Amino acid sequence: MKKIKKNLIVGLALILMLSMIPVQAATVSDMSDVSSDSWYYSPVQYVLEHNFMAGTSANTFSPDSNVSRAMAAQILYAMAGKPATADSNRFADDSGDNWYSDALTWASGTVADGSDNYYYPDKDITRQQFAAMVYKFAQQSNAAGSSSYTDSNSCDQFADSYAIADYYHEALSWAVDNGVLSGTGSNQLDPTGTLTRAQLATIIRTYISKVDSSIEDTWTNSSSSSSSSSSSSSSSSSVLTGGMETSEPTYESVGTYWITAYTWTGNTMANGQYPYEGAVACNSLPLGTRIYIQGIGEFVVCDRVGNSGRIVDIYMSSYDACVQFGSMKAEVFKIVG
Repeated sequence: MKKIKKNLIVGLALILMLSMIPVQAATVSDMSDVSSDSWYYSPVQYVLEHNFMAGTSANTFSPDSNVSRAMAAQILYAMAGKPATADSNRFADDSGDNWYSDALTWASGTVADGSDNYYYPDKDITRQQFAAMVYKFAQQSNAAGSSSYTDSNSCDQFADSYAIADYYHEALSWAVDNGVLSGTGSNQLDPTGTLTRAQLATIIRTYISKVDSSIEDTWTNSSSSSSSSSSSSSSSSSVLTGGMETSEPTYESVGTYWITAYTWTGNTMANGQYPYEGAVACNSLPLGTRIYIQGIGEFVVCDRVGNSGRIVDIYMSSYDACVQFGSMKAEVFKIVG
């Protein structure tokens, strides 16, 4: 009997130890579309190793895919430490229950451009638009003297400087002066070109290394704090955040899932309702279960997935939004209470 008790204790201890081992994040070597001789190899390696970004699947990074305005805001929001937001700042084209809603609400009072109260989250973001957001982001903490920066006109050195909108000129000069943004070849800055995932990875790494290295520590510490929470087991951070702060109600980890996206096909969901933003499909959790997907937000299980496996499929309002979201691995928590 004593031997059985001893074995039981050892077994429980082993289970506890295993539950504390982080899930291994994807590495650049896993990405079949990122060759070792590509110009973006090192930046992609960096963002994957530090969990600033994730692949669009288990073995693809999609370096040439465009970045949506929603994703741009989400990245900067996570880099800021995900501060509290106020509903009064919400954009008119954000319902408030999207995976990017907190990021857009934060951006509306900090880094977003535009003045018509619309953010257009599903649209691709241009290089000059994102440069302006990064410039405003730096000004929040006066990083690299950004709060007192005077336009040096350094962006005028590029042959296509004529394409730079006046509104973005100062931001682009600051980005060029600080090495955050560089040309795309043949003396072109390509200000109106769409930002790609490879370029985004490069900007993240360059900004942290040349402008504000404290972000790396903040992100890492936030992730560590989340993973040591008593309400969940440890996990690697997702593409969008450096961790989740738990509060009442409690969050119980149900493990790591592939997070994908789908849009309406004309049918009702398994619960009999038509799809709505905030609904997800999942086979392994009961219908009606409230969940939190780390780095994305809260959802309700309303439908079933056509494929087997550990998948949470998020409903989105358009096909383009699904393409922009891609797929990723993230820890999922059941909300209790």
